Amino acid sequence: MVEKKYNIFSVLAIIFAFLFPLAGIIFGVIALKQIKKTKEKGRGLAITAIVLPIIMIILVGIVWAIVQSIMR
Repeated sequence: MVEKKYNIFSVLAIIFAFLFPLAGIIFGVIALKQIKKTKEKGRGLAITAIVLPIIMIILVGIVWAIVQSIMR
């Protein structure tokens, strides 16, 4: 039995999700499309790489709004 390998885009996506959030989202979407065709491992990594930056952006926006309201 051959062990399935991780999709390289899913691995890159999770790394970029922390360094460059937009790139993480893009790589995550590409990884999901490839994984659907190739049945490689890494679907969870790709989904996390899409969701995590979105949550980070929302949290930064909330913190920014709170700080702006305090400083007025």
